Amino acid sequence: MNAILALLATLGAQEAEEWVSYTHLYLARHHLKDGSWGGRPEKCAFPDAPAPPPKAPDPEKVAELIRRLGDDDPERRDEAQRELGAMGEGALPALKATRDHADLEVRGRGARIAAEIAERARGLGDVETTSLAILAFLGAGYSHISKDTYDGICFGTVVREGLAWLMARQDGNGRFDPKDAVANALAALALTEAYGLTGSARYKDAAQAGATAVERADVKEPRELVWKGMVVVSADLSGVEGKHAEQASAIAEALRKHPALLAGAGRAFVRAHVLKEKDERTDEIAKAAPLGMDPETRCLAAMALFAQEGHKGERWKAWNPGLKESLVPRQSMIKGRCERGSWEGEGVRARLRATSLNGMTLQVYYRYPTVFGAAK
Repeated sequence: MNAILALLATLGAQEAEEWVSYTHLYLARHHLKDGSWGGRPEKCAFPDAPAPPPKAPDPEKVAELIRRLGDDDPERRDEAQRELGAMGEGALPALKATRDHADLEVRGRGARIAAEIAERARGLGDVETTSLAILAFLGAGYSHISKDTYDGICFGTVVREGLAWLMARQDGNGRFDPKDAVANALAALALTEAYGLTGSARYKDAAQAGATAVERADVKEPRELVWKGMVVVSADLSGVEGKHAEQASAIAEALRKHPALLAGAGRAFVRAHVLKEKDERTDEIAKAAPLGMDPETRCLAAMALFAQEGHKGERWKAWNPGLKESLVPRQSMIKGRCERGSWEGEGVRARLRATSLNGMTLQVYYRYPTVFGAAK
């Protein structure tokens, strides 16, 4: 880790040592007993902000989506299921009412969606949050064999348990969460990075199966394309077998046919990291204030801009101060507080996600040139 800290300091990140230790210490302290992240561990002493009451969705919209759960077109059924799941607790009354529905398809899907919403509300670990936390550790150089220990917590043990939880979730088709393509891609990325970082045989098969499942999956939403692209790049550079060049070509073709599929940071990210191409929208990113971006968009913007500029690029040097100002002063660093090392989020899961993504954003100084090739 000393080399990483030295490089981070050289490239201008402030208080590098405190950032590396306290960001990951926060994540380590909020690691659940089963190895996952996403819920509130018993030792968490940070009070959640009062949760706003669930927003009541449009009853007519909910009714229409429930009708579509029984549509003859399986894609329309799946789309309706995703939309209802995204509505959260506000849709629960209508979903629970489907238990008496005449259509068995509607009844079954309604029950599954209601169970998933209730599971999220209970604060259990989930694939996406767990994968992001692991990626934040791996990007800082902490792997399953790391011995670095802070406050009695060995980061190597934390990473190993997190990866084990993901692999236990993997099904025979290589998927970690068959209902969530983004979560599935992030889990595959965590495994390919773990394998690429260490070459450990224990992760090879899971990384191979995960990457293959992601590469074979049809892309339906922009976020899916972004993280699928990163899996393709990571798998290729980690020595995971696959038709990576063909996948990159397919992604390029998708962007040519459907230019509106991705915009802004997501498009520039894919073109920089997957296609190794410059993007005409890079100027738009360079002019946008990092503070006004959500954590995922800011992370993608930083990776896209840095990949195209490098740390000596004029646009990067002009944008980077705003990036640091949007992150470093806003990290909670109050001594003795449970949330020390984290960034704000509405509830434990959102705080974990923001902290992981912001950690990955700060890692852009050294992570992607080293893991994914030299910045251009």
